[in-house]
Amino acid sequence: MRITLKIPDEVVKEARLPTANASNEIRKSFAVWLYAKGILGAGRARELAGVSLPEFYALLQKEGTFLNYDKEMLAEDLKTLEEMGA
Repeated sequence: MRITLKIPDEVVKEARLPTANASNEIRKSFAVWLYAKGILGAGRARELAGVSLPEFYALLQKEGTFLNYDKEMLAEDLKTLEEMGA
């Protein structure tokens, strides 16, 4: 699915978005917002942002967004590592 969003030029200027890649910046911001709200996980959000996972984590840090990582996720990761013999 493709969604087109019309943003007035004045808003783009006020938001200080570079006109050459404004759509990329908006997509990244939207991905961070969806992640922060718990709507998307890091994998899907980074896919939407069009960046690698380390780049997405750097983007989260830049935007002041914390990782959605709880005790259950930690336990699952530890179990996986144990099963891998790590």
